[in-house]
Amino acid sequence: MTRLAAFAFVVSIAVAPHALAQVPASPAPAAQAPKAKPTSDEKRCIASRRRVERQQAVIAEADARVERDKASREGCKTKRACDSLDRALKASSTRQQRYGKQLAQFESEASKACAAVKETQGVSEGAPQSPATPPR
Repeated sequence: MTRLAAFAFVVSIAVAPHALAQVPASPAPAAQAPKAKPTSDEKRCIASRRRVERQQAVIAEADARVERDKASREGCKTKRACDSLDRALKASSTRQQRYGKQLAQFESEASKACAAVKETQGVSEGAPQSPATPPR
């Protein structure tokens, strides 16, 4: 057992300097080439796309709510419960339609905001791009 302990001690001494040595952190590729701050048009485009994504999530939740209300309505037993579920289903359907209209508006705003970014990028590159070259 003493030989094993001595061996473990020797190995730990041999490995310790390597384990304690700090390896210099290599800079991240993004840190090497700093990216320019986004312009106000780019920020609007990003924000409007985020708004569209959030609205799509809200619509998905509204769809699930309508389906739950329909399932609950099919299983109701009393007139009062059925009336309450009918009102809830009607409100959910109305809300779902409103969310759909809002999504259409947000998508329109996003396309306008992102079109403005594409226009400014085309102008900032110097010459306008020909239709044969793909956009970057």
